[in-house]
Formats: sequence, C-alpha cells, structure tokens
Amino acid sequence: MMQTNREILDGVLLTDGLIVASTHPGSGKTVMTAGLAGAIAEAGLRVQAIKPLEFTRGTRKRQPDQEFMNRLLKPMQLTEIITAPTACEVTPVEWSRILHICRSLAYPVLIEMPGAVATPLSVCGGQVRDVTDLALDLNVPVLLVTPKSGHLIENITPVLAYLQSREVEITGWVAVETRALEKSLFPRWDEEVFYITHRFSVPYLGELAYSPSINVELAYQGNLVHQAETGIDLLPVQMALRPVLPSGHESA
Repeated sequence: MMQTNREILDGVLLTDGLIVASTHPGSGKTVMTAGLAGAIAEAGLRVQAIKPLEFTRGTRKRQPDQEFMNRLLKPMQLTEIITAPTACEVTPVEWSRILHICRSLAYPVLIEMPGAVATPLSVCGGQVRDVTDLALDLNVPVLLVTPKSGHLIENITPVLAYLQSREVEITGWVAVETRALEKSLFPRWDEEVFYITHRFSVPYLGELAYSPSINVELAYQGNLVHQAETGIDLLPVQMALRPVLPSGHESA
C-alpha cells in the first residue's frame, strides 16, 4: 500500500499542505489554487485543491469555488465544505471541523480560504481567528496572492509584515492579472517586485496572465494549467507540499 508523507498532530493525520491566501478578496485565489494544482498534477505529482470554507451571504451567485477546482482536477478524496453567512460567523465547532477536514486528507493539498489573510473568520470569547491562525494551527506555510496592479506596494507590504509578525512560514508571493490591463498602468512593476522581495526576503514566484477563456463564475478553465506552467515557478510550491512521487517513493 502506498504510504503518504503524513505526520500525527493531536491524534489526527495531517498531510503536507499549503494555504493559498490573499492580500484582499477578489485577488484571484481560486484561479491560482486551481492552476497550481493542475500544473503540479500535470507534472505527475499527487495533489488536490480544496476550499473547506465558503461564505454564503453577500457574494455573487455562482458555482462554489470547490466545483471550479474539481472540474479542473478531479479530487482524489471528497471533502466536506463548511458554510458561514459572512466573515466572523464561523463557530468554534465549525473551526475545529475545518481543521479536521484539512488534517484528514491523504495527499498533499492546496487550501484556499475566503477573504484575505487577516479577515476575521471566527470570534469566540474575544479571540479572533483568521487565515493566519489556520496556517499556524495546521503548521503549514502560506502562499500569498495579490492582483497585478499599480498599487502593489500598498496592497502587499502590510500583509507580508503581518504574516512575518505572526511568524508564519511564507513560501512566496504571486500575482494574478484579474483583468486585461495595459502595462503602462504599472510602469514600475519590476522595481517594486525587486523592492518587496528584498525587503521581506520572500521570493516572487511569478504571475498568472489574464485570459478571457478563464472564468470562475462560468466554470471556464480555458488555458489555466498552461498559464500556471509558464508563469509560475512551481518548484518552491512543490517543495512546500513535499508531495508523494508517482513511483510511490516520498520526496526528500
């Protein structure tokens, strides 16, 4: 029987994983999560993508993000989806359930969460839990997603500072071109990428370019896997996941 790279935490199996978080809602997390999972799977590695929490109020009517990811990459293990009306309304019981869902997966997993890195998800007894707390509870690193825009430093600097203040491991950061934009709108992009990378010592892994054939609301995957393969440095993500190799031997 094939052995997976897992460890025991609080008596529950915990697979290797990576949380895909963002600077703010609408940054392209779902597209990035699905694209990375698809590209890694194309390389022959066993991985899956999940979104264990969905907000049900105040969002556009569309298929759940999990369905979009499942259409691109058939899940090897079906998972439960916890729903909450809005941010701050995840109960302590539901929070524990989310942890259990993530820990019970048998294969390396990319975990997408709604909102942004510091969006309060659960408040109980004065204790606020956000995506950062989930990463710490699961003991997995974070991949940060930000939209490609002319406001890069304003968007990402406080978020990276917050993650580092919480002592969260950061695999890297990536950008998503969420709509077609003229390059003239961000003439200093390369300079700002260099500044951010060196100020925080967090590598920039690349970007997903805009494609009209990719649409989460309409469940169009288009050329998403190709965009991820050509636009993102996948090696740091693969190393963070420490996936099981096709031959059945664990990676080093």
